[in-house]
Amino acid sequence: MGSHAVIAVKHGKKIEAIITNFDGGVEHTGVILAGFYNTPEQANALIELGNLSQLNEKIAPDAGRNHSWAQPAEGVTIAYHRDRGEPRKILGTFQRESELTSIAEYTYLFDGKRWLVWGLGNKNEWIELKVTLGGNK
Repeated sequence: MGSHAVIAVKHGKKIEAIITNFDGGVEHTGVILAGFYNTPEQANALIELGNLSQLNEKIAPDAGRNHSWAQPAEGVTIAYHRDRGEPRKILGTFQRESELTSIAEYTYLFDGKRWLVWGLGNKNEWIELKVTLGGNK
């Protein structure tokens, strides 16, 4: 519910990062990042929104659909700048992945090809996020 997470995208030697304030765990944010924001264009568009209240499957509402802070459209990411009219803020720009790992319970990093998560299962290592369709067999 109220778990914060860092969402970061690596651009060469520079890493840009934002915060999402709700549902930062792997079961929500991790699944959505790996399933819906898995290209450089999608990951960068997410960072461009600035800090988030909540990450969801869509970056923007469908054409003709209303979306606001007070009445967010179902499944649309909620951003402080776009949806609440606040100045655009990001967590910051970093030089090393290790600078990100102690800020929140979960840290997600898009390395240009895939999403990684830090802190999964209390392990101090980066683990690749993968979405698998289907149930246990």
